[in-house]
Amino acid sequence: MDQPYRRITVRGLAVLDGRVLAVQHATADGSPAPYWALPGGGLDAGERLEQGLVRELIEETGITPRLGNLLYIQQFSSPRGRQHGAPEQLEFIYHITNAQDYLHVDLSTTTHGQHELSRCEFIDPHTHTLLPDFLRTDPLPTAGSTAPVRVISYL
Repeated sequence: MDQPYRRITVRGLAVLDGRVLAVQHATADGSPAPYWALPGGGLDAGERLEQGLVRELIEETGITPRLGNLLYIQQFSSPRGRQHGAPEQLEFIYHITNAQDYLHVDLSTTTHGQHELSRCEFIDPHTHTLLPDFLRTDPLPTAGSTAPVRVISYL
């Protein structure tokens, strides 16, 4: 069977007091990665975007998200995507409206936190290396945000 050309991922953007919920992945030797990322991951075959995001956030944080609007669609090439057999990645980023529920994530109780993640917490996107990096300059969403979906392509 041919490998997919494009990997589809979903991520959640939760904002609390100007800080963003982010995860720090663990490297192969167990040390923290040098960057932070929005929680989320790849879709399973035949999985809807919203279903995949809920599943991924529960796997990574143990908490069920309340999904708001789709905020961003990002298209880029990625070394991680190439590891999955897809040189291009298409990412959908949704607003998570129950940010306060994520104040105390216990990674030891999650299915992914025990082996994939080093940390999960709210960080300042201006003082940490956060992916996607456009979050350092874009206005963060607020409750009831109705901004149009922003499409970003790095191809």
